Amino acid sequence: MGKGSSFERQISKKLSLWVSNNERDDIYWRSHSSGARYTIRKKLGKDTEGQDADLTCTSKNPDYIILTDKLSIECKAYKDINFWNFITETKTGVSAFWEQAVNQAEQANKLPVLIAKKNNMPILFFCNNTLQKLIRRELKLKEIIKIEYKKRPIYVYKLEDILKLNYNNLLSFLKNIN
Repeated sequence: MGKGSSFERQISKKLSLWVSNNERDDIYWRSHSSGARYTIRKKLGKDTEGQDADLTCTSKNPDYIILTDKLSIECKAYKDINFWNFITETKTGVSAFWEQAVNQAEQANKLPVLIAKKNNMPILFFCNNTLQKLIRRELKLKEIIKIEYKKRPIYVYKLEDILKLNYNNLLSFLKNIN
């Protein structure tokens, strides 16, 4: 399997352990074809439930399902994450990954999340203004980078810091999102 598939499995396990208080590593997994099946079927006017992004929930527990029901999670492992792409609005690299996350989230009526890793660097968590408000309130954590891209803010955190967030607080927040 490729680097992307391996990274998706790694993130699936991390999120599973997080939501289950380190009891289970199998709650989330790669969606069928990493969301490609959803994209193809959407172009044909068909819906494919739970397959809109890179990760899906394999559990029947509603407290776990809600994470992927409300968040469209894209995972990208790349040799270089070039933040200049946001400034120049170049449609490659991390800016293209963010656009993919936003587009898929909009199609699925979810909030976009991009989890990205550059070789030998910490894993980053990208989110929009809605999630940022919760993260700041719960973790008292300020983003490491705030990017204005196409007149919309993007907030970037280290994933390891996000996983310190109390999942039950996130769960309450997600339940109140329409």
